[in-house]
Amino acid sequence: LITTTYDGDAYSFVIDYSNNAVTLTACNSLVHNATQDIWYCSIQGAISAANDDDVIVVSAGTYTENLNFSGKNGLELRGAQYGNSAGVGASRNQSSTTDESIIVGTFTTGGGTSGWPEGLTVDGFRLENFSFVQALRVRGEVVFTNNIVHFTSTYFMISVAGNAGMERDIILTNSNINGERGFSSDNARVESLLVDNNVFNTTAASLISASSLDGIATITNNLFNSPRGINILTNNNTIVGNTFNTPATGVSWLVHSARNRGIDLYEVTGNIIEENIFVSGSNRTGNYALTGGRGETVLGNS
Repeated sequence: LITTTYDGDAYSFVIDYSNNAVTLTACNSLVHNATQDIWYCSIQGAISAANDDDVIVVSAGTYTENLNFSGKNGLELRGAQYGNSAGVGASRNQSSTTDESIIVGTFTTGGGTSGWPEGLTVDGFRLENFSFVQALRVRGEVVFTNNIVHFTSTYFMISVAGNAGMERDIILTNSNINGERGFSSDNARVESLLVDNNVFNTTAASLISASSLDGIATITNNLFNSPRGINILTNNNTIVGNTFNTPATGVSWLVHSARNRGIDLYEVTGNIIEENIFVSGSNRTGNYALTGGRGETVLGNS
């Protein structure tokens, strides 16, 4: 049996040469390469055919796909909620499903460094059963914004290392992150990290800045619903305007423990920690912050 499939122009074609049969099926959900003005039945079909820097618009619906971005530079994926925040104070939250572009599956950006894409933007999706396979392997600017994530791996995203030339800038904003641990910036190839206006509902540390360069992390205006909000192992970062529920009353799945705390500072110095709010539940006996740090600027917190 020899078959040929074609995914484009909003139809799926299957040609069975052995039976001289052609099957034409209309797409239930549509994916549009807005740059080239071509329609596809699947997100992967659009990614595979895309040129560098193309914009791919995904209509509302459910897409069960494992997406591979290897070798595709500068792509911008726009979901049905493109530009609409799912962060602090937004009407979109972890339960929102109406008018959402829902991807059930994983992202991978390739194995060997030669296939790592340069630049990636994901805006306006709901991601279910999600993980970054082989962690985040992208050079250049990575923008992840206005997304709802329910992830199944230990971490939602880990930024892994690479050789010289694999440096990246990471922007994580206006999103709702749900799972065990949130984001780990764990290598010296991250040159800047902005984490702003996100809601983290996690059962362990929401954000870890481990082996990154000093002074790269700006962590502002987030809501951390977790037994540990932030672990900081680097110096001279900015942590301003966040709220730490560690845990908060009414968040039943958070573990009340003497080991719970909003911020861990591991023998670091020079971090600016200002205008944050630390909220405790009635059974909470832990620390708001556990520090082995020196010379921190800690001002105006409550």
